[in-house]
Amino acid sequence: MKAYKHADDRELLRRFWGGESSAFDELVRKHRVRLMEAVMRVIRDRDAAQDVYQDVLIRIHALLSAQNYREEGKFLPWATRIARNMAVDVLRKRRRGRVERAPLGIEDVVAGGELPDQHIVCNEIHRDLRKLLNFLPKNQREVIVLRVYNRMTFKEIAEFTDCSINTALGRMRYAVENLRKQVKRFPAVYF
Repeated sequence: MKAYKHADDRELLRRFWGGESSAFDELVRKHRVRLMEAVMRVIRDRDAAQDVYQDVLIRIHALLSAQNYREEGKFLPWATRIARNMAVDVLRKRRRGRVERAPLGIEDVVAGGELPDQHIVCNEIHRDLRKLLNFLPKNQREVIVLRVYNRMTFKEIAEFTDCSINTALGRMRYAVENLRKQVKRFPAVYF
């Protein structure tokens, strides 16, 4: 993007916090290869790494949106550490071969007993969930991302978003209701 041609990470972050969402896109474009490499070093499966990479971007966006980033260090090492940690978490779950409960009560069999069609269905469900999140108000989307993808407790979410636990719980309840309404309203579009 021409507007950001000479902008460094600090400038892009400042612009993002100032309301320019395209500045985040430029940060991602600028560092996508290194972030994907960090995930690939751990996962070593391109399709699975791509899924983790998408989750990494969601987490980084949520953390930056909440301004949970200190400029003491540089953006790339911070983002790379998040990518690596998330990849390691996924790998650990696969090695345990346990069944995880995914967003909205959808079962996802990780590694071990996973059948190819289950993997495809699971990926489609996660893709559809990411699309549906765009229809939520920012505060509801943030609670979903923090709870589902960052696995934060409601107490942690309340502290992170500077609201009460009841407010965080209410936002989650409304978010789930709104997601259900969207699925009922346009079922053929998402599923």
